[in-house]
Amino acid sequence: MNEIYDCQPPTKTFEYVFAGMPVIATATSENRRVINRTNGILIKDDPKSFYEALRELYFRREEFYSEKIRHSCLGYSWESIVKKNLIPYLAKNCLAGV
Repeated sequence: MNEIYDCQPPTKTFEYVFAGMPVIATATSENRRVINRTNGILIKDDPKSFYEALRELYFRREEFYSEKIRHSCLGYSWESIVKKNLIPYLAKNCLAGV
């Protein structure tokens, strides 16, 4: 784990969540913003933690619902990013002079 790795959310995290799958993710600062008890399990970066998360996932498997998992990160969807960030940016910086 290093400073650069800690602040980059992996694309696969979002791919798994938007597919409705519970995620086991290393507890980086960015993953802590995305992963919660509804959509996954955060772990330390070591084999024992991964094993423990697999066990927890197995025993909590009835708690994970695909629709809730997908809904838990709607703010990170491309649609949301475009509406909340890109369109206002373009309106302010590119379309103002049109």
